[in-house]
Amino acid sequence: MSSISSFQRLFGLHEDFKQTPLNLSPKTFQAFTLFQNKAKDQGIDLYVASGFRSFSRQASIWNAKAKGERDLIDDYGEKLDFNELSPTQVLFSILRWSALPGFSRHHWGSDFDVIDQKALAQNPDYKVELIPSEYEAKGIFENLGAFLSREISESPFFRPYEIDRGGVAIEPWHLSYAPEANLLSDELTYEKAKDFIMSAHYQEILLKETVLEHFDEIYERFIRPL
Repeated sequence: MSSISSFQRLFGLHEDFKQTPLNLSPKTFQAFTLFQNKAKDQGIDLYVASGFRSFSRQASIWNAKAKGERDLIDDYGEKLDFNELSPTQVLFSILRWSALPGFSRHHWGSDFDVIDQKALAQNPDYKVELIPSEYEAKGIFENLGAFLSREISESPFFRPYEIDRGGVAIEPWHLSYAPEANLLSDELTYEKAKDFIMSAHYQEILLKETVLEHFDEIYERFIRPL
């Protein structure tokens, strides 16, 4: 793995963690392995469904949603009519479920989404949606949700989107490795975030002008360190 700068890691401007086990940083992977073993002892096959995601990958997701090529959904998981939304409404609909390119915690290699492979093996036709109800009572990942609620406080991980703070929707499946994620999160100052949006990296990002128009609100609700 090549040496990446703190700037590249913060904004996902590299592909290095695509070459690592489970697409996690080495330290995150080591900690995850221990947590995975603990889950196994309790009958759960903890699996990383999504780890590192680069800036370019996040940009492709963002732009597809900004063009109406991928579904936009409301707070209740219902599909929205793209053609009836203003640019501002499109922007905030995307932000509820998908981060701005450069501002996804998945850029860091310290954050990842988890599922229970054992539960899937018992339900082979099930299509994972990554919605909160899957991790609640009677959901396919009910046991995993209970395990995380019970055990995560005794681990080096936390769930940054465990509650709804008016920004990103609740994501009980999203884990952060605190020793690395907190340091990176603290680096995302208002000035650094806005400078990045004004940089050449954002030339091809759709809705850029709308982002800048609402940047103060976006920073407070979706970017500011937790």
